[in-house]
Amino acid sequence: MKRFLIHVSTYWCGMDNTFRAEAESELELYEIAEQLAYDNFQSYGCEADIADMTQMKWKIQTGISCGRQLTNLSTIISLLKNLKVTTKSGKSMEEKSMEKTTRKLNDLLSQFLSLRNEVSEIADKTADAVFDSVESRDITKGEALTILTDNKLLPVANWICLPDFMDDYDYFSRYSTIYYMDYMYPRNFGNHEYASWSEMSYEEGINELYDFVKENRVIGCIYDW
Repeated sequence: MKRFLIHVSTYWCGMDNTFRAEAESELELYEIAEQLAYDNFQSYGCEADIADMTQMKWKIQTGISCGRQLTNLSTIISLLKNLKVTTKSGKSMEEKSMEKTTRKLNDLLSQFLSLRNEVSEIADKTADAVFDSVESRDITKGEALTILTDNKLLPVANWICLPDFMDDYDYFSRYSTIYYMDYMYPRNFGNHEYASWSEMSYEEGINELYDFVKENRVIGCIYDW
């Protein structure tokens, strides 16, 4: 059971009141606040004033939404200038709710960043294991490049970063993301018709690209030329 101060007011000056209340939950607190707002409204005879202003007959019905509803009017809450529930700390329930939401968001962001850093570290270690597997001849350089690229174990450079043999390639799309292995087909090398790099064999291209990827630890780049 927690204690609160509840401040209620109406559209009319001088009809503000502050009440003490005890509640076990936020829902119960709002129900108490709504009842106090209604009782405060009634205690000043505001019904008669509203009836005079609207020149309409109306009666009070019970048990709907915010505690009470008025025929020919909306709800009691709409007649209040402001219903403000204040906690013992002096903060409104809205402020407390916003703080709770902010804390939850910060907690989730913290978890996300922690997991992302953990994934990045694991990816980096896996890339090292791939390079080690090439050195131990468990896999080929071509297989290593495929594993690194398909699983995005290494990042993409945010600038033009190309191995020498790709530097003069004229068909990269401007501002596109280039993954080196997307261009590593046997038909792009040697004596094949329309080969992009006819001066070198496919195996030579793979070897050069592997050394480049291992040294720079990137699997592609942003072609920002």
